[in-house]
Order: sequence, then structure tokens, then C-alpha cells
Amino acid sequence: MKLQKTLFICIGICTACSQPKEDKNEALTVSISPKEELPNVEVDILQKGNFAQEIISNGMLSSSQRAELRWKASGIITHIYARNGERVSKGQILAEVDKERLKLSLLQATDSKKRAYLDMQDFLIGQGYKLSDSLSIPEKTKELAIMKSGYGQACLSYQSAQMALQEAVLRAPFSGTVANLTAKLYNQASNGEIFCTLLDNNSMEVNFPVMENEIRSLQRGDTVQAALYAEEDNRTFGRISSINPLIGENGLTQVCAVIPHTPQQWFDGMKVRVNIRRSIPGKLVVPKQAVVMRDGRRVVFTVRNGKAYWNYVSIGQENSFSYTITQGLKEGDSVIVSGNQNLAHFTPIAIKE
Repeated sequence: MKLQKTLFICIGICTACSQPKEDKNEALTVSISPKEELPNVEVDILQKGNFAQEIISNGMLSSSQRAELRWKASGIITHIYARNGERVSKGQILAEVDKERLKLSLLQATDSKKRAYLDMQDFLIGQGYKLSDSLSIPEKTKELAIMKSGYGQACLSYQSAQMALQEAVLRAPFSGTVANLTAKLYNQASNGEIFCTLLDNNSMEVNFPVMENEIRSLQRGDTVQAALYAEEDNRTFGRISSINPLIGENGLTQVCAVIPHTPQQWFDGMKVRVNIRRSIPGKLVVPKQAVVMRDGRRVVFTVRNGKAYWNYVSIGQENSFSYTITQGLKEGDSVIVSGNQNLAHFTPIAIKE
């Protein structure tokens, strides 16, 4: 009987001692998440490479060729052959003023020239020369004949009348697009008055300001990218054509770039965003989404043994899509580049293929 009581006591003690162990195992099982619920991340191996140094500015487009076409003759506008927005070719007639009076002046000048020629011929005959033998006529005698007959002045009057008739017709000096045309038929045109503006938008210039500490990294021929604000994904390339060596009071200088082939929807005076990139080799470069903020400092997560490790980093240069790392990482590190927003130190992770 005594032995039976002793056995019951031992069994009870063993049962009491084993109970916390079961609770501990149960708590441990709850704390471990299933593998499929681990955060999915993408990882890149950090290597030294080229960094695209970037300068961003805002500029304004201007046509590479732009001219205000002015009347060189006065008169009533009788023909207008162009309109705003129309593409015209070099030498194409754009408008005309009344030419009747100018034609009459040219006829009078032609008649005066013929009369003066006859008078010059009579003078030479009187001197014993024939105009057909011009090589045998002394130069002084020729000059005297021209002055006495008025032939020289008559030729000038003829050329002036001929030029006035030509100037009554306004032609395009180069191929381009007509703009700012406000003239109306049968209105008076005055000498020097602007008829329209002609723009060559096939090739355009963009002028933009650059800070004085950035100007040293630029040179003529550098490639630039330009895009309208509403279409920043649709970029057009050009090259820097000139850099103003004078720094203004605000610490800026003007840079001009030529864009040889511009889209049809680009117009003179439009504002564009300008992006200049230069390749710098030998940099540790990470995408911007790889850098997150923790405790007010920049952190990049790396992978070790299936867990995320955070690393405080120092940033060097940056552009619109990446940073250079100067401290905190080394070449060969496995850097988490996505899925890192909610990670903590030592968080178990699953790497995407």
C-alpha cells in the first residue's frame, strides 16, 4: 500500500514537470510564420558601375530660324497667299501689294534708259568713235560720254524701279511656318510694317539656366534630353551649342542646346524640362527605391542567411532614379531593391525569382 502511494506521488510530480514544456513548444510554434507568408523581396548584387550624373533645369523653346517679315514697299494689299500655321517653302510668294504704279515707274525708267543710251552713242560718234568699238574708246572718253548723256543716272533709275517692283512681292526667305499674320486684303501696307513671323520649327533651340557650381561639368557637344511637361516620357535629344560665360547676380548662367529633329506639336515659346546626363565610372549605384528611412536615417537592406539586415548608408550623388553609396555597403552585397518598405532588422524574407 505504501509502495502504491509512492508510485502515485512520482507520477504526479512527473506530470507537473512536463506541463510547462508542452506550453513552451506550443508558444514557439505560434511565433514562426509559414514560409508562404514571408515578405517577398527582389535582390540585386551590388557592383561598381557607371553613374549617370544628372542636371535638371527648365527651359524655353525657340525656333532655330525666326524672322519678322516686313514690307519693303507701300501700297494696297492685293493678294495674300499664306495663312497662320501654314508651312511654306523658301522663295514662295506670301503676299503682294498693288504693282500698277510700280510697273508704270519701271516703264518710264526703261524709256529714260534707252534715250540716254542714244544720247551717249551720239556723243561718241561726235568724238569719232563707235559704241560697237568699245575696246578702242579711251576710258576718260567713256566716262565723259556717260556723264554728258545721263546714261549712268538712267541705269540707276531703271534698277531702282525694277527693285521696287520686286519688293512689292513678299517672299519667304527660308522654309518655315507662318505665324502672327494679321494683315487683311485691300488694307494699306506701309514700308517697314510687319506682315508676319516666319518660324523654322524643324530644328529648335532650348535655352535654360544652370547653376554656377554645375556649369563646370558641362561642355559644348554634351547630350541633353528635353520633354514637354505634359509628355515627360516622350523625350527628344539634342546637344549643347553654347554656354554663356557670364554668371548673373542670381548665380545662374544661360545654356543653349540645339534639338535637330523636333516633334510637330512643339512650338516656339513652349516650356520644357531639360535633363543632362554624364556617365561617371566606378560608383556603387543603387536604385532610389532601395533606400528607406529608419530612425531619421537612410537605410539599405541586405540579405544574409534568409534574413533582412539593415545598413545605415551615406549618399553621394543622385539623379532622378538612383543614388551613389559612399559608406555602409560594399561591392558584392545582396541589396534588397523592392519589397523593403515594411521590413525590420532580422526579418525573415522570401526572395523572388
